[in-house]
Amino acid sequence: MTQVLDEWKEDGRDPAEFLTTLVRQAQKHPYAECNFLKKPFLDACQQIGVL
Repeated sequence: MTQVLDEWKEDGRDPAEFLTTLVRQAQKHPYAECNFLKKPFLDACQQIGVL
């Protein structure tokens, strides 16, 4: 969450771009950096309007 808000939103970038990048990374390497956990968490955050 901090990564998305600090590195993307604060820099004026759309958090949706981060999600797109994360999906691509998770598909290529699902267990690297816990992508299999990160992606569903960020999807849920986006659904409830946190992102």
